[in-house]
Amino acid sequence: MLAGLAQTTVLHGLGVHGGALSLVLLVVAWFSARAGAWRGALFGLAAGVLEDALAGWTGAAWMLATPLAAALVGRIGRTSFGDTLFVLVPLVGLAGLLRTFAFWLALRALGRAFVVDDFTLHAALWSAALNATLALVLLVVFPRLRPLHVERR
Repeated sequence: MLAGLAQTTVLHGLGVHGGALSLVLLVVAWFSARAGAWRGALFGLAAGVLEDALAGWTGAAWMLATPLAAALVGRIGRTSFGDTLFVLVPLVGLAGLLRTFAFWLALRALGRAFVVDDFTLHAALWSAALNATLALVLLVVFPRLRPLHVERR
C-alpha cells in the first residue's frame, strides 16, 4: 500500500522520456521472486486492484496485467537462472514490459479508447529501463533484498 501511495503522490512526476517508475512493480517482483509464481500472482492481483482503485479510470486493467508479470518473475526467479546474484534486475525490466503490454490489451478488451503509438512504446521501454535500474540500485544499497537461495528450496 505504501508503494502505491508513493507512486501516485510523489513518483508520478518523476520520469525520463515519458517512462515512469513503478514501486508497485518492484514490490510485486521482489515478492514473486521469493514466493514463487502462484503466491506472486495472488500478491500481484491485490496490487493490481490497488492500482486500479487509485487510478480511477483503468477499470480492471492493472488487476489483469500485474498478476501476469508477477507469475513471470515468480516462475523464472525460482529456476536455476534465479541463482544469479542480480536476477531481479532483468526480470523487473522484462516484467515491466509484459505488464505494460498486458495493460494495453486489457484496456482494449475493456473498451477503453487507447492508442499505442511510437510515444507510448518509447515510454514503455524507458519505464522498463528505469524500473530495472531502480531494482539494481536497491539491491546494491540493501543487499538483504536479494532473493535467498535457501528460500527457493
